Amino acid sequence: MLVHTSRSVLLLSRFAVAVAIAGCASGPQPGQGPTTRIMRCGTGTDGQIECKTRGYATNVRLARDLSGNQCRQGSNWGSTDSFIWANKGCRGEFEVTYAGTSPAPRPPPGSYPTAP
Repeated sequence: MLVHTSRSVLLLSRFAVAVAIAGCASGPQPGQGPTTRIMRCGTGTDGQIECKTRGYATNVRLARDLSGNQCRQGSNWGSTDSFIWANKGCRGEFEVTYAGTSPAPRPPPGSYPTAP
């Protein structure tokens, strides 16, 4: 099925959806500033955990170390635009900044991922 409008073309098939929008913008839209959220991530063991940021993260900082001052950025925690990783006992509350759009709804309290 093909749906055509003046701003977009949607190609819908059984296995894929392709969207082409003229003039797509990246980053914050006019009138929208960055959004931040605190999220917990960590592990109590030497294992590594990856916690999804549930949106495009432009900045992540350790807001509160929950592991007794063990977290060191670049050593046992770090981030990409889509997840925070932690290992070697680092557990913390991280402030995640999103550019221009709100993150996905947060999971229920106490349900942040931890390594076994």
